[in-house]
Amino acid sequence: LEAGKEVFVVAEAVSGRHTLDHDLALGRMGKAGAHIISREMVFFEWLRSAAAPHFKALSKKYLQ
Repeated sequence: LEAGKEVFVVAEAVSGRHTLDHDLALGRMGKAGAHIISREMVFFEWLRSAAAPHFKALSKKYLQ
């Protein structure tokens, strides 16, 4: 963010020792300007549509 980059944080891809710490860190990053997103959001943005050729196979592997 300080370098002027648009930052996206996948909530399920980061962790903390305690749930509270995880939640507070995500909130703090969001308030600082980072986009907090889910892996499902990334998945659909990359594939663009459920009609994508590998949608079913990939969704079974990554969205379960």
